Amino acid sequence: WQGSDLALEVDAPAAKRASAAAGSGDGRAALGMTMEELTADGVTEVGTVEPVKNFRAMLNRRDVDLSSQAFDQMTAMVAKLVRDSISDQFFAKALGCLRALRTAAIELSDVDVFNSHLRSVKLDFSAGSNSFWSLVCASGVTLISSEEDASSTVATQEASKFIQADQPASVQAVADDDVDADDFADMLD
Repeated sequence: WQGSDLALEVDAPAAKRASAAAGSGDGRAALGMTMEELTADGVTEVGTVEPVKNFRAMLNRRDVDLSSQAFDQMTAMVAKLVRDSISDQFFAKALGCLRALRTAAIELSDVDVFNSHLRSVKLDFSAGSNSFWSLVCASGVTLISSEEDASSTVATQEASKFIQADQPASVQAVADDDVDADDFADMLD
Protein backbone atom coordinates (compact mmCIF):
# COMPACT_ATOMS: atom_id res chain seq x y z
CA TRP A 1 0.00 0.00 0.00
CA GLN A 2 3.00 2.32 0.34
CA GLY A 3 3.57 2.16 -3.41
CA SER A 4 0.10 3.48 -4.13
CA ASP A 5 0.62 6.45 -1.74
CA LEU A 6 3.84 7.31 -3.54
CA ALA A 7 2.07 7.29 -6.87
CA LEU A 8 -0.51 9.74 -5.57
CA GLU A 9 2.18 12.13 -4.32
CA VAL A 10 4.02 12.06 -7.64
CA ASP A 11 0.83 12.61 -9.63
CA ALA A 12 -0.53 15.32 -7.29
CA PRO A 13 1.71 18.18 -8.56
CA ALA A 14 0.89 17.34 -12.18
CA ALA A 15 -2.81 17.30 -11.34
CA LYS A 16 -2.51 20.65 -9.56
CA ARG A 17 -0.72 22.20 -12.54
CA ALA A 18 -3.35 20.92 -14.95
CA SER A 19 -6.14 22.14 -12.67
CA ALA A 20 -4.55 25.59 -12.31
CA ALA A 21 -4.09 25.94 -16.07
CA ALA A 22 -7.62 24.80 -16.80
CA GLY A 23 -9.18 26.97 -14.10
CA SER A 24 -7.39 30.22 -14.90
CA GLY A 25 -10.46 31.67 -16.54
CA ASP A 26 -9.13 32.95 -19.84
CA GLY A 27 -6.51 30.25 -20.36
CA ARG A 28 -3.51 32.57 -20.20
CA ALA A 29 -1.49 30.36 -17.84
CA ALA A 30 -1.92 27.49 -20.27
CA LEU A 31 -0.57 29.71 -23.06
CA GLY A 32 2.67 30.42 -21.20
CA MET A 33 2.19 34.15 -20.68
CA THR A 34 4.63 36.01 -18.49
CA MET A 35 3.72 37.43 -15.10
CA GLU A 36 4.10 40.93 -16.57
CA GLU A 37 1.50 40.14 -19.22
CA LEU A 38 -0.84 38.62 -16.66
CA THR A 39 -0.70 41.67 -14.37
CA ALA A 40 -0.72 44.32 -17.13
CA ASP A 41 -4.47 44.12 -17.60
CA GLY A 42 -5.22 46.35 -14.64
CA VAL A 43 -2.77 49.19 -15.37
CA THR A 44 -4.62 52.48 -15.67
CA GLU A 45 -1.91 55.04 -14.99
CA VAL A 46 1.72 55.81 -15.69
CA GLY A 47 3.57 55.73 -12.37
CA THR A 48 6.96 57.09 -11.39
CA VAL A 49 8.60 53.75 -10.53
CA GLU A 50 8.28 52.05 -13.93
CA PRO A 51 6.69 54.61 -16.23
CA VAL A 52 7.73 52.97 -19.52
CA LYS A 53 6.37 49.59 -18.41
CA ASN A 54 3.10 51.21 -17.26
CA PHE A 55 2.81 53.17 -20.52
CA ARG A 56 3.24 50.05 -22.65
CA ALA A 57 0.79 48.11 -20.49
CA MET A 58 -1.82 50.82 -20.96
CA LEU A 59 -1.29 50.81 -24.72
CA ASN A 60 -1.58 47.01 -24.81
CA ARG A 61 -4.87 46.83 -22.92
CA ARG A 62 -7.41 44.83 -24.90
CA ASP A 63 -10.45 45.50 -22.74
CA VAL A 64 -10.41 49.30 -23.04
CA ASP A 65 -8.65 51.88 -25.21
CA LEU A 66 -6.35 53.88 -22.95
CA SER A 67 -3.99 55.17 -25.64
CA SER A 68 -5.04 58.80 -25.30
CA GLN A 69 -4.72 58.69 -21.51
CA ALA A 70 -1.41 56.83 -21.81
CA PHE A 71 0.05 59.53 -24.09
CA ASP A 72 -1.25 62.32 -21.85
CA GLN A 73 0.11 60.69 -18.71
CA MET A 74 3.47 59.89 -20.29
CA THR A 75 3.97 63.45 -21.51
CA ALA A 76 3.12 64.67 -18.00
CA MET A 77 5.52 62.10 -16.53
CA VAL A 78 8.44 63.43 -18.60
CA ALA A 79 7.84 66.90 -17.21
CA LYS A 80 7.37 65.61 -13.66
CA LEU A 81 10.60 63.60 -13.72
CA VAL A 82 12.60 66.54 -15.06
CA ARG A 83 11.07 69.03 -12.62
CA ASP A 84 11.40 66.72 -9.61
CA SER A 85 14.98 65.86 -10.48
CA ILE A 86 17.74 67.07 -8.19
CA SER A 87 20.39 68.07 -10.71
CA ASP A 88 20.09 65.38 -13.39
CA GLN A 89 18.94 62.59 -11.05
CA PHE A 90 15.88 61.52 -13.09
CA PHE A 91 16.98 62.72 -16.52
CA ALA A 92 17.80 59.22 -17.80
CA LYS A 93 14.36 57.94 -16.76
CA ALA A 94 12.69 60.96 -18.38
CA LEU A 95 14.68 60.34 -21.56
CA GLY A 96 13.56 56.69 -21.52
CA CYS A 97 9.97 57.92 -21.27
CA LEU A 98 10.52 60.27 -24.19
CA ARG A 99 11.96 57.45 -26.31
CA ALA A 100 9.03 55.14 -25.45
CA LEU A 101 6.61 57.92 -26.32
CA ARG A 102 8.34 58.47 -29.67
CA THR A 103 8.32 54.75 -30.53
CA ALA A 104 4.63 54.42 -29.65
CA ALA A 105 3.76 57.54 -31.64
CA ILE A 106 5.32 56.01 -34.74
CA GLU A 107 3.69 52.61 -34.15
CA LEU A 108 0.26 54.18 -33.64
CA SER A 109 0.68 56.94 -36.26
CA ASP A 110 0.17 59.60 -33.61
CA VAL A 111 3.20 61.67 -34.61
CA ASP A 112 1.61 65.08 -34.15
CA VAL A 113 1.16 64.41 -30.44
CA PHE A 114 4.82 63.49 -30.03
CA ASN A 115 6.16 66.33 -32.19
CA SER A 116 4.05 68.86 -30.29
CA HIS A 117 5.24 67.44 -26.98
CA LEU A 118 8.90 67.51 -28.02
CA ARG A 119 8.57 71.16 -29.02
CA SER A 120 7.15 71.87 -25.54
CA VAL A 121 10.02 69.97 -23.91
CA LYS A 122 12.47 72.13 -25.82
CA LEU A 123 10.76 75.34 -24.68
CA ASP A 124 10.39 74.23 -21.07
CA PHE A 125 13.74 72.53 -20.46
CA SER A 126 16.42 74.09 -22.65
CA ALA A 127 17.62 76.70 -20.16
CA GLY A 128 20.90 76.11 -18.34
CA SER A 129 24.13 74.45 -19.27
CA ASN A 130 23.19 71.13 -17.63
CA SER A 131 19.65 71.06 -19.00
CA PHE A 132 17.50 68.09 -19.83
CA TRP A 133 17.26 69.40 -23.37
CA SER A 134 21.04 69.02 -23.77
CA LEU A 135 20.66 65.32 -22.95
CA VAL A 136 17.82 64.98 -25.45
CA CYS A 137 19.96 66.58 -28.16
CA ALA A 138 23.00 64.46 -27.34
CA SER A 139 20.90 61.28 -27.47
CA GLY A 140 19.50 62.14 -30.90
CA VAL A 141 15.81 62.10 -29.96
CA THR A 142 14.20 64.46 -32.42
CA LEU A 143 10.94 65.22 -34.20
CA ILE A 144 9.34 62.38 -36.16
CA SER A 145 9.86 63.16 -39.82
CA SER A 146 7.76 62.29 -42.85
CA GLU A 147 10.46 59.77 -43.78
CA GLU A 148 9.69 57.83 -40.58
CA ASP A 149 5.92 58.22 -40.78
CA ALA A 150 4.02 59.47 -43.82
CA SER A 151 1.49 61.33 -41.66
CA SER A 152 4.19 63.68 -40.31
CA THR A 153 4.44 67.19 -41.73
CA VAL A 154 8.06 67.53 -40.57
CA ALA A 155 10.75 67.21 -43.25
CA THR A 156 13.77 65.03 -42.50
CA GLN A 157 16.11 68.03 -42.62
CA GLU A 158 13.89 69.99 -40.21
CA ALA A 159 13.94 67.06 -37.75
CA SER A 160 17.74 66.93 -37.91
CA LYS A 161 18.12 70.68 -37.41
CA PHE A 162 15.64 70.70 -34.54
CA ILE A 163 18.23 69.29 -32.15
CA GLN A 164 21.50 70.23 -33.88
CA ALA A 165 21.09 73.96 -33.38
CA ASP A 166 20.88 73.48 -29.63
CA GLN A 167 23.69 71.00 -29.10
CA PRO A 168 26.87 72.12 -27.40
CA ALA A 169 29.65 72.81 -29.91
CA SER A 170 31.47 69.54 -29.21
CA VAL A 171 28.33 67.41 -29.67
CA GLN A 172 27.20 69.30 -32.76
CA ALA A 173 30.66 68.96 -34.34
CA VAL A 174 30.54 65.20 -33.97
CA ALA A 175 27.06 65.13 -35.49
CA ASP A 176 28.00 67.33 -38.44
CA ASP A 177 29.75 65.33 -41.19
CA ASP A 178 31.08 68.45 -42.94
CA VAL A 179 33.12 69.72 -39.99
CA ASP A 180 36.85 69.19 -40.28
CA ALA A 181 39.52 69.44 -37.56
CA ASP A 182 40.16 73.18 -38.18
CA ASP A 183 36.45 74.00 -37.93
CA PHE A 184 36.23 71.96 -34.72
CA ALA A 185 39.12 73.87 -33.18
CA ASP A 186 37.44 77.16 -34.12
CA MET A 187 34.24 76.02 -32.35
CA LEU A 188 36.15 75.41 -29.14
CA ASP A 189 37.69 78.92 -29.12
